[in-house]
Amino acid sequence: DYASCHYMFTEGQKGAMHAALNSPIGGRNNLWQPANLLLTGTEAGHVVQECAPKADFDLKKRQVCAGSSLAFKDVSWRGVATQRTWYFPGGTPSTDTSAAPIVTYNTPGLYDVILVVANANGSDSLVRSQLVRVIATPGQIAVPYAESFETIAFPGTDWFIENPDQNNAWSLSTITGATGTRSVRLVNQSGNASGSVDALITPTFDLSNSFGTQLGFKVAFAPKNSTDSSFLKVYVSNNCGNSWLLRYTKIGTALHTAPPTSGPFFPSASQWMSEVINLSSTLFSGRPSIMLKFEFTNERGNNIYLDDINISAAVGMSDINASRYDLELWPNPSSGTMRFRMNLSNSMPLSWELRDASGRICAQKLPVPSSGMLEEEFGAGLPAGLYVLHLHVGDEHIARRVIFTR
Repeated sequence: DYASCHYMFTEGQKGAMHAALNSPIGGRNNLWQPANLLLTGTEAGHVVQECAPKADFDLKKRQVCAGSSLAFKDVSWRGVATQRTWYFPGGTPSTDTSAAPIVTYNTPGLYDVILVVANANGSDSLVRSQLVRVIATPGQIAVPYAESFETIAFPGTDWFIENPDQNNAWSLSTITGATGTRSVRLVNQSGNASGSVDALITPTFDLSNSFGTQLGFKVAFAPKNSTDSSFLKVYVSNNCGNSWLLRYTKIGTALHTAPPTSGPFFPSASQWMSEVINLSSTLFSGRPSIMLKFEFTNERGNNIYLDDINISAAVGMSDINASRYDLELWPNPSSGTMRFRMNLSNSMPLSWELRDASGRICAQKLPVPSSGMLEEEFGAGLPAGLYVLHLHVGDEHIARRVIFTR
């Protein structure tokens, strides 16, 4: 009951209120402002007790590579919390009492976060279920890959849905598909307002031995009317969702696969469009952890469907190249340094880099003309973990997983 307790504002909230009250729009002549309102939230001369806190917390990102950390911040309000306890199932530490804990997650999965706050006047708790997604690295799915949604449990533990407005979200359709009778669908005909944004994130793929990679998928979409400007974007991440690179955008009529319809859109067999996205760049091919995000922004659109998501690549080309150059790599795993040896019959540029599981370059050698039998040592001082050694010989690429133990 806000009327019977003393609402405690933080200094930041006080400053924001001062600015609002003195602004041209919400200034002191604003009719809703009581003349004797204090920044405590009470009327002058009215004595009340401090409120119990209302639990709340902030988390800038929800996805993290296994073995990495997330930063949480207590932003509880209404009353000052004199006691707090965090619970982090699957995290280290599993409990904490600080205002801004740092938590490490080592095992892939979805995890709840719980915050309990209290003061002398009461307590409150907040449970956010499956808030944190911890992503395996390297990815647990190899290519070639194909998904028609005919047999999987969706979203399960592999697919991830972003639905910030908590209205309609991507879900499994058992009514229609480009292949078979199933697909994934976002219902926009009703329930999703103009401007709503919803995303579908794939499992994580291991492309460390894949080259010339391509993403294919099929999409079906109808507008409600000819002025629709809805758009679909596809992003790719090589660092467990810490950042995303835009690879595809279609907006308005370029995305329409059927004429405008005001009723719920269900695509016929001829109303699916096949799309292909080039992922051959070394930002993606040759990397151990790649994720895809399909993001739809609704303007005046109807339902949208996705199906037959597939990833193809020239898998094994690395092995052919390695055999051609008599590549040897030892010891692997190694508790110290590691060496590679290769034979170049002709003079050609040779360079290499060693990347950790997130794609960060840990060691490298810039291109130099080379020939004959070459041998190099690498890995001194690196922490234990999985890495990928990328060798570039002329315009050819060889990738090898290596493990350091300490």
